[in-house]
Amino acid sequence: MKNTITLFLALFVIVNLSYSKVNDSSNSITDIDLGDEKAYPKNLQSGQKKINLSNGFGFPELFYSSIRYQTEQFQIGLYTGTLPVPDTDESIRTFSGIINYHFGGYSKLAYRRPWFLKSGLLCLRVRDFDYEVNYAFVVIARIGRDFNITNMFGISIDFGALITLDGSGTFSSLSLDFFIKI
Repeated sequence: MKNTITLFLALFVIVNLSYSKVNDSSNSITDIDLGDEKAYPKNLQSGQKKINLSNGFGFPELFYSSIRYQTEQFQIGLYTGTLPVPDTDESIRTFSGIINYHFGGYSKLAYRRPWFLKSGLLCLRVRDFDYEVNYAFVVIARIGRDFNITNMFGISIDFGALITLDGSGTFSSLSLDFFIKI
């Protein structure tokens, strides 16, 4: 539990320090003037998409769908996932809340920076053969990158650590998703 709190606080400090540098008006990419042109194409300046929908696969998210709301370089999202277990009555579901902070690099197709830190809390619900329901709660700490294919579509990959809240261990995690900006 102590490691979980330390990791969460470290991510919080990194995000806040990075965010204060991004919001410094002398360093803001939107203040860069290239003559009459801004640093980003007109279609990205006029209206960045605020909602992202995605589907993907990961551990521990399993096969999942998510919705994420974007403000500046932050995204707040809700995820739900499942894993089909053939020929059984076993049910595995996940529910999570995630915060992404986009911090590094630039993309020609999006205002949102491609590199991100992901942090959140996930609940894993497992119903076993005796129909007993068990829950596990984990903290997610990852780093990842968006690959924008077009202005609306992209692929995201991230990896990092899962820390169980009951103290049973730390595990590596990975996810791959396909997103659309609406």
